[in-house]
Amino acid sequence: MNGKERNMPVTILLATYNSEEYAGQLIDSILFQTMQDFKLLVRDDGSTDGTVKMLEQYDDDRLTILHNDTGLRGAQDNFFSLLLGCDDDYIMFADADDVWMPDKIERTLNCMHALEKRHGQSCPLLVHTDLRVTDRDLRIISNSLFHYQRISPRRTRLHQLLAQNVITGCTVMINRPLRELVRSQPANSVMHDWWLGLVATSFGRIGLVRNPCVLYRQHDNNQIGASNARDWSVSVGKLYRKQEMSRIYIDMFAQASCFAETYRDSLRPRQLRVCRAYGLMAHKNKGQRLSTLLRYRFYKNTLARNVGQLLII
Repeated sequence: MNGKERNMPVTILLATYNSEEYAGQLIDSILFQTMQDFKLLVRDDGSTDGTVKMLEQYDDDRLTILHNDTGLRGAQDNFFSLLLGCDDDYIMFADADDVWMPDKIERTLNCMHALEKRHGQSCPLLVHTDLRVTDRDLRIISNSLFHYQRISPRRTRLHQLLAQNVITGCTVMINRPLRELVRSQPANSVMHDWWLGLVATSFGRIGLVRNPCVLYRQHDNNQIGASNARDWSVSVGKLYRKQEMSRIYIDMFAQASCFAETYRDSLRPRQLRVCRAYGLMAHKNKGQRLSTLLRYRFYKNTLARNVGQLLII
């Protein structure tokens, strides 16, 4: 029985763009997972290098290549296009420059099944994991992204996630009930993983695998990447890029307003007030923003980040 005939409970979504240098290592690490019941959907965003040719060399029924013929749109649009075309039990996301640990799917799915046993299969669920941070040659920089970036992965309540995302997209698995809550691409979202985290914490549950399941490669072209939050020069450097950081906050406020509008008929009254309060900070002066931040406890998880937030907003 070949891969197309078997029931494949897990679908992995991979967005590529000029990913020739690293994507082969990522795909190999997926194809040789300890858990083999999956399909891999790759959507290329109009690469101009050898990415597509490299993808077409794979002779595996589990891998399907899709092409974006509408022009370059970016990783977020690419992932949402993949997600909205998916109707599967479990969906995972992969970044083309990473490498998966051999048991990533197995560990994540086990955590998902444990959550389903506890909360029911109809509950919208998201599972994420830690990562090992590496350089471009996969030499370990840190054995834990949570430690490296001083992220507290348990800070997943709605008011906490609005102010700071702790979920890394390339580690995520969601179930069908959560997917069904995402009916269209939001008009304003910072990234797909952040949006999915907001959906999960509002209507379902978020699970965590503490073990690092991804080698998170850092190189010159990372779209987001990781920085050492224990290095004070990183925090100070953000203050010198105040205009850039202010734009990020404007995007975060817009995301909160969009989330409130999208789910206004489903959110509980308290949740709706919290989302609207964060979104409305875009239209308030500094004093009003500070008052809102304190009232709703829109705090980040380190002193340096909170000080920086006060200086920037």
